[in-house]
Amino acid sequence: MTGEETFSNLHEVLRNLYDEMMPLCSDITGVATGVAALGALFYVASRVWQALSRAEPIDIYPLFRPFCLGACIMFFPTFVLGTLNGIMSPVVTGCHDIMEGQTLNIREYSEKRQKLEYEAMTRNPETAYLVDNEEYERQIEDLGWSPSDLKAMAGMAAERFKYQARQGVNNFLRSFLELLFQSVSLVLDTLRTFFLIVLSILGPLSFAISVYDGFHNTMIQWICQYISIYLWLPISDLFSSVLARIQVLMIEKDIAALSDPAYVPDVNNSAYIIFMLIAIVGYFTIPTVSTWVIQASGAGNYGKQVNSWSLKGGRAAAAVSGALWSSYRFAERQREKIYVLDNGKSLILALSQDLSQNRPVEAKEHIRRFHELFFTLSPDKAAIESNIRRALFLCDESAFRYYKDWEEKGYYNRIISANINQSIRVDSVACDFNSYPYVVTTYARQSLVRSSNITERSLVTRCRLLNSVRSDNNPHGFTMEQFNIVENRDLRTIER
Repeated sequence: MTGEETFSNLHEVLRNLYDEMMPLCSDITGVATGVAALGALFYVASRVWQALSRAEPIDIYPLFRPFCLGACIMFFPTFVLGTLNGIMSPVVTGCHDIMEGQTLNIREYSEKRQKLEYEAMTRNPETAYLVDNEEYERQIEDLGWSPSDLKAMAGMAAERFKYQARQGVNNFLRSFLELLFQSVSLVLDTLRTFFLIVLSILGPLSFAISVYDGFHNTMIQWICQYISIYLWLPISDLFSSVLARIQVLMIEKDIAALSDPAYVPDVNNSAYIIFMLIAIVGYFTIPTVSTWVIQASGAGNYGKQVNSWSLKGGRAAAAVSGALWSSYRFAERQREKIYVLDNGKSLILALSQDLSQNRPVEAKEHIRRFHELFFTLSPDKAAIESNIRRALFLCDESAFRYYKDWEEKGYYNRIISANINQSIRVDSVACDFNSYPYVVTTYARQSLVRSSNITERSLVTRCRLLNSVRSDNNPHGFTMEQFNIVENRDLRTIER
């Protein structure tokens, strides 16, 4: 049995090992089913409770997710693994056929090159004795026993020994590197088989964990990892076919040179040795190449994404340039105008006033308007979201953090469920215009009107005020930043 046949048998053993280990995933199915059932209970209960607490209709379609995952777990070997392997098997077969075709070409061309190399060496009487034993013995017999003939015999024996020694070293290096190359391929295939077995056996558990909130991507990650590792074999076959094609081109070049009767063969094998070293190093890049085909995010269209990014980049550059120019022209036009608010509702253009003289008034009106929108709440979800959305145009993300915190704690849901009306009255706005950004402190009173009582609360906030561009959503041209609630406490409760 040749070394190539031995490695082929070892690869076949790995294929059989994978097939024999697949039924073991059924042992994990029972545990995974229990974990998934518990997760499905929490998942459905959480979604239903959230919908009921918000007085919203229950969306049934998302509730099917844990049941679909449960079905995948129960039929994991046939449905999940069978589907994935069935899809990927033609890819493996096609790449292997490509590799086999190129390998057969190497064998044919190698035999032809060896034959032509032997003929080229035997055509030249000066080199024929190096490869042909009969020619060597014939030339020895033609020589006499004179000192000069004995010296020629010794020279011929030394050249023949030198040639054979060089050939022996080259053949040893060639065989060693080919063995190392096959070993690297076997190591890669062994690791691939081990990883696939682990993923297959523990796959039902990954599907079960993906039922829980916060672990939804576990299933996608498992599928991506399985396909990526499964592709190691076809990618290695493609890599081997590329290497084989390069070898064929090298051999064809040698055959063309050996066809010339005047050509003297070069027994130096350094180019082939260097090529084998490159091939061995290249084999270790196969796991990286497999991630180009499919990634954790599921993006397998690398080239398409590059083209898409180029188009989007050009469009984004044009959009940004247009937006910057429009903003500049808008700001220039606004420098020539000022806006005066009538009770904070209607907008009156006043061309006769000086902008600098009216900015303190606008600043206080900006602060007052933000507080009225942000803290005026009614037991209506749409009205609350509308006011909050309009208020967030007047402040940076610091106000948004307060909004998200209160939302997560259920503050707005309690306002709606308890039928509470919350209003605010701004008493005073203290703004320091001697330094920029302007430091603003706001003093206000909150009223929480319930069916049984009215609660009055004291509210003190502090922020910094920056000049900004005027717009329909920001008519005063200010932006609040570092918004902070300094005090918010109950003053009294009046029974109704």
